[in-house]
Amino acid sequence: MESHSMITMMMGKKKKKLFWLPAISPVISVIISTLIVYLTRADEHGVKIIRLFKGGLNPSSLNQSEFNSPHLSELAKIGFICAIIALTEAVAVGRSFASIKGYNLVT
Repeated sequence: MESHSMITMMMGKKKKKLFWLPAISPVISVIISTLIVYLTRADEHGVKIIRLFKGGLNPSSLNQSEFNSPHLSELAKIGFICAIIALTEAVAVGRSFASIKGYNLVT
């Protein structure tokens, strides 16, 4: 994940017209990964894919929440991983905009 960020950051610095590239590199990564899964038929080898989304708003499931569930530890792990991904993406976007403006980010 870090290598594509470095590559796009270098491209954004070399060619000022591509200043936006480092900011969208996570999206590009998701698109490429999705294409690889689709083209290799990874769903036939154990990778689960979502095929259909129902339109509209989902009904609230707050009344089904159980905080003493045996799945609580899994939920905490997933939440922690989502938080790390969000933080990483925020830092990547911050670095992209800092490089555009010539600022230095301390990490």
